[in-house]
Amino acid sequence: MNSIDAVVTALKTIDREPVWRAAFERAFTTALVSGIALAISSALGLDATWSAWFTPVVAVLINVLYRLTIRVAAESTSSYTIGWAFRTLLYVGAPSVAFNLVWKLTGPGTVGQALSVGIAAGGLAFLSEFILVGLREAGNVHAREMLSQTAADAVLTETEPATDTEVSSVDFDARLDYRYRRAREEVEVEMRQYLLSLPTNPRTAKRMVNHLSLAMAIAEQRGLFQNTDITRQHLGKWVQFSEQWPALGAVLTAHPECMVHLENAPTQDEVQVILDKWAPGTIASDDMVRQIRSDVRLSEVLDRLVRYDAGQATSG
Repeated sequence: MNSIDAVVTALKTIDREPVWRAAFERAFTTALVSGIALAISSALGLDATWSAWFTPVVAVLINVLYRLTIRVAAESTSSYTIGWAFRTLLYVGAPSVAFNLVWKLTGPGTVGQALSVGIAAGGLAFLSEFILVGLREAGNVHAREMLSQTAADAVLTETEPATDTEVSSVDFDARLDYRYRRAREEVEVEMRQYLLSLPTNPRTAKRMVNHLSLAMAIAEQRGLFQNTDITRQHLGKWVQFSEQWPALGAVLTAHPECMVHLENAPTQDEVQVILDKWAPGTIASDDMVRQIRSDVRLSEVLDRLVRYDAGQATSG
């Protein structure tokens, strides 16, 4: 994909609301300053020829002063102000010349002229600024993607630099950002294989994956899976169980021996009897019973799992 195709693709994915908002603000400003400029030319009693050229120049001066005064959104740098002044000259100049010298639909200094030039200038500014702002945002998206790809290439081919100064802060941040996002993606893919199923609600599923990701990190740090009978599947089942039924999860955290009774209950009604005793109000749903009876049994490891204790199981 070349740069043009990448920008076109980015245009389809950018958030259009801020683009619309920026274009409307600039169009409204253009229409307003053109009306003020026309009012000044009318007060001076200028004829059509003078008004046609005087109006856009005054509009540019007003707009530049306005931009420099309010310093909008840190965009009021000298380069931006010059660029905006040139565009304002085009936005106001084109309809001013057209209505004063070409079409002559209204006389100079009339309300009709002010409305015609103002609406035309605002419309022209809106369309042009929407395209310009959209292209800029799409360019930013494309630039971030290119930076991310550059960082990915750097990470995959990097060698240790002789000194820290050989890596710029931009490259360093890009590499960190790429590593973080890549790690997150790998974690999510890996975590999902340790869950029996994911909730249909995307937010709940995301929270469950994040919970398991954190639990896995703690477990790895404490050596929970090294030389023990505790597996990642055990932790995945426990996280899912405690996320779906938090009240029961709290009970099992305090009394892990209860899981033995749940796993040994022969029927769903028996599971409900145990829940009524240990976690009143919790319903023994089909999904809960299915998870309890899955091949991964928690009763043998839960007392150590809830404490992230890598100690060996005690013999009974």
